[in-house]
Amino acid sequence: MSAVTIACLAIVAALLLWWTPGDWWTATPRASHWVSAVITLVAYVVFCGWIVRIPSRGPSAKKTGSADDAENSLEEDTLSDVRSDAKVAVLYASQTGTAEELAIETATRLGENNVRSEIAAIDELPERRWCGEETFLIIASTAGQGEPPDHAFEFADEIMMNRSIDMTSLRYGILALGDSDYEEYCAFGRQINEWLSECGAQPLFDIIEVDDGDPDAIEQWQSQVDKITIGRRDVRETTRLDAVAGPPLQNMQRKLRDSVSL
Repeated sequence: MSAVTIACLAIVAALLLWWTPGDWWTATPRASHWVSAVITLVAYVVFCGWIVRIPSRGPSAKKTGSADDAENSLEEDTLSDVRSDAKVAVLYASQTGTAEELAIETATRLGENNVRSEIAAIDELPERRWCGEETFLIIASTAGQGEPPDHAFEFADEIMMNRSIDMTSLRYGILALGDSDYEEYCAFGRQINEWLSECGAQPLFDIIEVDDGDPDAIEQWQSQVDKITIGRRDVRETTRLDAVAGPPLQNMQRKLRDSVSL
């Protein structure tokens, strides 16, 4: 607004200059007047700059488990057994986009249950995060003949998974997507599970394998996510949350059924 005001004043001054012929004053202003004018102008400019830099004090955005949250935040919070302000990193390895969509669904579910979350491709997370006291939910597709998705190939072959690092403080859960018609069924998800186990990471639950969009496997995944979210401290609350979780679960099942290749 200050910039707009200054621009309007400049336009008005130009119009007045055009409308006012001849001398503006009959005598040369005193030096003290020039000094006062310059000081006043500088003070006004500084004041306008200060106003512009004041941050907006509108209502802060509500934190959810959406993709935008993941893009804006990769903090290093830790997760206790049950903590409403905890953060879970939802990681994906996706060839056709299915695993990424399921990661978004999972993060959204966590957000609805008051657990902060972030979303990232498995190859985007810095190494220090794998060595920290973290909780990861990993959704991994298998491409080709048991290969990782294209974006995760370097991560699996050169950067991380060919090394043994200390992950004893890490907790994780894995949803492996695959199709049993292929010989290397859920191979990449299994490889991640084996690597994490060898590095000392602690599984939250056994790896869950999804055969061509199996709804029972997806439901099992959702059940495990809910345990992380609410810890089953209140059976009635658990029932209520399970009841309202229908649409996200149905969306995840539909996306898997519609995917020709995982």
